[in-house]
Amino acid sequence: MLSRVNPLHRIILTAGLLSFLGEDESIAQKYDALRQSFVWESRQTLASKSVQIDLKNSFIKKSARQHNVWQNTGPEGGIVWTIKTFDQDPSIVLIGTTDGGLYKSADGGLNWRWCGPPQIIASEYGIGQFITDIKFFDEKVYAGGSRGLYMSPDLGETWSPLYQTISGTLTGIAINPANPKIIYISYYRGGGLLSKPGVIKSLDGGKTWFTINEGLLSTDVTDLKMSGRDPERLFAATLNGIFMTVNGGASGWKDISGNLAGLPAYAIIPDQARDSVMYAGTMTGVFKTLDVGHNWMNITGANFKNRFIRPNGLVVNNGVIWAGTENGLYRSTDGGTTWQEKVAGLDNTAILSIEAITLDHLRLGTGDGFYQSRDGGDSWHKSSRGIFAFENTALAFDTRTNPSRLFVAARSAGLYFTGDAGEHWQDIGMDTGFTYISSLALLPESQEIMYAGFMKPENSKIQSGVYKSTNGGKSWQLTGFSLESSLINSILINPASSRILYVGTWNGIFKSIDAGTNWQQKDQGLDFKSVSPIAIDSQNPNLIYAGTEGGDVAYRLGIYRSTDGGEFWQYSSDGLPVFPNGRRDIFDLCLNPLNPRTIYAALGSSGVFKTNDGGRSWFNVHRKDGEFITSVTIDHQDTARLYIAGQKIYRSDDAGQTWQEMREGLPEYFGYINRIRVDPNDPRRIYAATYGYGVLRYYRTATAVEEPGASAPNASALHQNYPNPFNPSTTITFQIRQAGKVAIRIHDVHGRLVRTLLDEHKPAGEFSVIWNGRDDTGQRVASGIYVYRLTAGNFAEAKKMILLQ
Repeated sequence: MLSRVNPLHRIILTAGLLSFLGEDESIAQKYDALRQSFVWESRQTLASKSVQIDLKNSFIKKSARQHNVWQNTGPEGGIVWTIKTFDQDPSIVLIGTTDGGLYKSADGGLNWRWCGPPQIIASEYGIGQFITDIKFFDEKVYAGGSRGLYMSPDLGETWSPLYQTISGTLTGIAINPANPKIIYISYYRGGGLLSKPGVIKSLDGGKTWFTINEGLLSTDVTDLKMSGRDPERLFAATLNGIFMTVNGGASGWKDISGNLAGLPAYAIIPDQARDSVMYAGTMTGVFKTLDVGHNWMNITGANFKNRFIRPNGLVVNNGVIWAGTENGLYRSTDGGTTWQEKVAGLDNTAILSIEAITLDHLRLGTGDGFYQSRDGGDSWHKSSRGIFAFENTALAFDTRTNPSRLFVAARSAGLYFTGDAGEHWQDIGMDTGFTYISSLALLPESQEIMYAGFMKPENSKIQSGVYKSTNGGKSWQLTGFSLESSLINSILINPASSRILYVGTWNGIFKSIDAGTNWQQKDQGLDFKSVSPIAIDSQNPNLIYAGTEGGDVAYRLGIYRSTDGGEFWQYSSDGLPVFPNGRRDIFDLCLNPLNPRTIYAALGSSGVFKTNDGGRSWFNVHRKDGEFITSVTIDHQDTARLYIAGQKIYRSDDAGQTWQEMREGLPEYFGYINRIRVDPNDPRRIYAATYGYGVLRYYRTATAVEEPGASAPNASALHQNYPNPFNPSTTITFQIRQAGKVAIRIHDVHGRLVRTLLDEHKPAGEFSVIWNGRDDTGQRVASGIYVYRLTAGNFAEAKKMILLQ
């Protein structure tokens, strides 16, 4: 289970999706503080674009399962924030994504490949780039977002920076068609070189910039548009209304908000034929003015399921108005008098961007990918082949099958699962409208019951909570737990009782003892309430560990320990370092399942720390300058084998004493690793959920170093079951040296036969079987200690396991 979403991901989320949701200033400041706490520096460059393309294309091709190399398994898609088609050739399309930068299609959107900009992989922390706007001028392309403004002279093949930032989000680009050296860009919340840039202008093609903010009541600009008739006339949507300049900003801006309701404004569309006519999108719908903003009319249809209009979600083409909302797409052919919903064929109705090529041919960006329509929007067809731009935020395993069914949460797109180790993915088809899935947990005894931490916009606020599904994720109901303007960082199900749940949030730790109906805050002893990962001792479910995020030196930051199921917490961080800015962020916690006093913690730029005494003292086992590690996991059969990931992926076969980088199969750009996890049923399968490049899979087989000259095991062996204790099922793995009759039988402590799991001929090799806690008659057995015994030829071995009902 993915226990949390680290602050790096929230930085991009805030700069992108949440920055347009109208959060209050205190929350905005907290987000900005998170962003400012990380310094983004370029560390590497690409040799050439052709090398990038070859690496990318060779990596994403589906193929038969390969061993000891990383493969991108999918799912395909992503949050498509903006779309731009090359006017001279409609088969060339560029899209800007929220997590994965830019993608390009040369065949009208049928196939896609990543095309930069290069700084997306050169950031110190390797984070993907949020692209908000794209403009063509001849064969030049201008694209901008969370990292600034970039220009490509060759339709997106190579890029150079024109304006770089370390904070804020570029929200609009406008280029004077009569003099393309005159460029305008707008910013929301920050902007790097200038603290509050608002709208900035260049007269020399981007070499130098200056602000043109006189008259703006807010420098948080959400959209920027240029008149189609007069390039000196520009319009800016801000948190405080809509403003206009008639001379390129020389004499300032005029407020033309009039009686516009539902501020802030997020989308503006000036009529290309009449300067007096304009359309605007706000949190409450679509508005129209006929007199340059003196009076505004609400033309939103009564059938709109949601009225929040995105900056790229409003288009007017030859009198036809298209409005995309958080939960639906609408068309009006009579100036906004009547509207029709147009969502046939859409798997996701969170509409982020619309482009009208003709009245019939439309292109659409949603929360799960790129769509096209050739019949005026009556039907839509998804076309996201080659796009891997999801931020995959949560992983969870259903261990009742082998390989385990793997669930992945893709931000805004919902849930996907694979039952064949990533060869094929299925969209669960969950209800849309959720902005972010931050955490996910499956009930061990039922793949139909799962819990998730969600964020969604409600009434101009960000609402978060724990939701529950009883039908495999297709529909969700809010449990008794919800928070405003916060985040559910982690969800944990107690292994001894599935009715006991824990959640870690920005507002503390909460516990439920009735499967989520009621919750109590459990913060006694915590000096700092922002809690991220939570881990539990499977052998002693009352022993719980929690890590903090954020804060400063005024608080005791780090790892806390509870020995009574969360009632009281003790500070357990001796030996952990403090970041230079006073922070101490714990990104992930991993307990050794066979010896839970051994724990590993991922601390970002401080590396990986280990304790052998249950958290009383910690020491560093991995750190490299300039690298960031956010996840750690352990092979439950060979607990000396560890995997850590973030910017890079490493493996240790000696409990963290030495490390080897796992580069096999990876291209130059593979996003950023959110979480790395081992399949509980088969530790040879390792999965890495990335920020902006799909779910990576690694199938580990014995190498020549591990088994020189041998294709079969050197010796027969029976491994400890996992998990242990367990409820309701556990996996037993074993290896046999020679082919022959093999049997695995389970007995109670009195020696009575309970279940025969296996009794058949097997070739030499490694195998695993699952016991579901039932006897040979199909009845559930009582809690207690059981003995499982392997016999293979002359070899016999037995081990104990504990069932907790």
